[in-house]
Amino acid sequence: MGQVNAAVGNFKNPKLIVGQGYIQSFGIAKKTSTSKEVVSMLMYPNPVTDSANFQFSSDIGTTATLYVFDSRGRLVFNQQGEPKQNILTHDLSLLSEGVYFATIETSNYTFST
Repeated sequence: MGQVNAAVGNFKNPKLIVGQGYIQSFGIAKKTSTSKEVVSMLMYPNPVTDSANFQFSSDIGTTATLYVFDSRGRLVFNQQGEPKQNILTHDLSLLSEGVYFATIETSNYTFST
């Protein structure tokens, strides 16, 4: 997740796939329950101008917490929200221009950009 200057890169291991670029951020959840359902997340727009949308491939539950970190790993924003039609939207207009990374946690999933 970035603003104006986005980081580009991909990370993949057997349990987690994260891709990021100027067009979109995409990640596969690290599931904390025993079910084998794979849920993917698409973050848009990237770069963010005002609001960020996190779209999930299936239902992730009722409450999700968004954590936003700056490029030095400092937590700069966190807020709970409830996805509507598998989309979680947060107003990030107060963040200054820069590169940011997001983590979304629910009781069963953890997503990262």
